[in-house]
Amino acid sequence: MSVLAEPPSGPGLVPRVMTVLSAFDENHTAVNLSDVARRAGLPLSTTHRVLGEFERGQFVARAADGSFAVGEELSRLGRRAPEHGGGQDEDPVPLTAPAFSTEHCEALTV
Repeated sequence: MSVLAEPPSGPGLVPRVMTVLSAFDENHTAVNLSDVARRAGLPLSTTHRVLGEFERGQFVARAADGSFAVGEELSRLGRRAPEHGGGQDEDPVPLTAPAFSTEHCEALTV
């Protein structure tokens, strides 16, 4: 009969990831590794590992000075939030203009 190891103490993966993401806000758009770790309350090694994964997925971008900022993929996801149009990556295409100019009804199905 095997004995299962105790789960590691402290916050799990998801809470750690959320605290790293929370280090970026309107007042801290570019943050260095030490500041992210301090703001997240995590060890430097954990913060470095999480940010490295985020960088590979383009959720954060690293500047020439080594600081991190919100990346392209995280920005894209943010634009999908309801307060930013809820799923609109770009300005919606007005479908009424063709109907007025051609006098034909236009329909779009997805």
